[in-house]
Amino acid sequence: MKINYGIISTAAIGKRFIGAVKANGGSVIAAASRSLERARAFCQENNIQKAYGSYEELYQDPEITAVYIISSCHRFD
Repeated sequence: MKINYGIISTAAIGKRFIGAVKANGGSVIAAASRSLERARAFCQENNIQKAYGSYEELYQDPEITAVYIISSCHRFD
């Protein structure tokens, strides 16, 4: 079964996840951000077909079989 991922957040670390998904035969078909403009830019840059300006919209997409929430860790020195 091919997994179609949707990702929450447009953090830069998402590129690694996208690469890993593609390397294993999956697809990232959508990304969501609180800003539709950021979601569109991220999708265009990463060749993702659907951009959402809310997380709820992504969750409601019937083509998505799994959701990955990108979390970036910050180091405070």
